[in-house]
Amino acid sequence: MENLNTVDSILGVLEKWSEQKIPIDVHQWLSACAKLVVLLGDEQDKLFDLEQKLAQLKLKYIEGGSSVAKAKVEIEGTDLFVEARKLEAKIDRVTELVRISKLQARMSSDNQNNY
Repeated sequence: MENLNTVDSILGVLEKWSEQKIPIDVHQWLSACAKLVVLLGDEQDKLFDLEQKLAQLKLKYIEGGSSVAKAKVEIEGTDLFVEARKLEAKIDRVTELVRISKLQARMSSDNQNNY
């Protein structure tokens, strides 16, 4: 896990481990999630840039005579829109992984305190 430096590489390893039913110990899980939190800022910046480009494109459609509704539909048909939604889904997935890791760490701590 030490050589993984991108959100995609970390998610890829976690996905591979899940597919292969490889148990993920608490240390690996927390380490992966900590790295994801640090790297998430870059992904959010990319999403903001994509959303800005989409807004600029929408403005062009509206200035070109399209209605707001038509401009929205035209935007949703672009690859840029799909890329932005995929990035948004990735950010949501990382956020959920962090929530799960916090819960797992809390449960692990509670179990240790009970012994």
